[in-house]
Amino acid sequence: MTKAFRIAVAARCLDEMVPRAIQLASELGVAGLLFDARHQLRPEALSETGRRQLLHRLEKAGLSVAGLTFPLRHRLYDLELLDQRIAALKNVLAFSFQLRAPLVTLPLGGVPDSASDDFGLAVEVLNDLAAHANRVGALIALNVSHEPPAAVRNLLGRVSAGPVAINFQPDQIILAGRDPEEQFRALYRDVQHVVVRDVVRDGTAGGEETPLGRGEVDWETLLQLLDEASYRGWLTLERRSGPDVVGDLSNAVAYLRRLERGD
Repeated sequence: MTKAFRIAVAARCLDEMVPRAIQLASELGVAGLLFDARHQLRPEALSETGRRQLLHRLEKAGLSVAGLTFPLRHRLYDLELLDQRIAALKNVLAFSFQLRAPLVTLPLGGVPDSASDDFGLAVEVLNDLAAHANRVGALIALNVSHEPPAAVRNLLGRVSAGPVAINFQPDQIILAGRDPEEQFRALYRDVQHVVVRDVVRDGTAGGEETPLGRGEVDWETLLQLLDEASYRGWLTLERRSGPDVVGDLSNAVAYLRRLERGD
């Protein structure tokens, strides 16, 4: 492989407390942290002084903010609490720029049928957010792993107010019964963030998270595809369960570096 990727870790996988997450990330040898802006690092809870202190603490640890993630309780375009949801997201987008990491990942909640009212509403919401993101110097990256590439391209093609990217989640694509490599080839121009997690399907409609390299995601092939596509974004490790999450993440960092070296 021709390059070393920038590896981050989802901060909440390490610890809910930000200082402890920073310490553990530094010990893991990653370059960045992805923070949860709803549950862990809320914009309204951090003053301007607090933001400077956070960036200083990260710099001392040799870390950067890889971006923010903002989980949603409803579909992005759901009419229930829509105005509050959009206002909160606009605040998070500005916050991401202030943290020198102008990327916010969030779920879409599914691509509606293109003939439905929901589709028009989804386009309207995305245009509103894309325009605001452009103004504040940030970018949204959507979780669309369960959607066919053609539907994703059709939706993003209707957004004209600014760019909207894709948060690429190979494990979720596997669970949706799709091929991550095919999905990436179809959508790679819009991929601006990659979640690194592994999974094994259980034969029903779900699956079980596994340590990286022990599941069904072919990370060797995917890293080669990312390299061929000149991908410049972050690879963010996540491990949500297991008896030794930090140990699994440490092994995952080593696993990715081995793949990069071709070992």
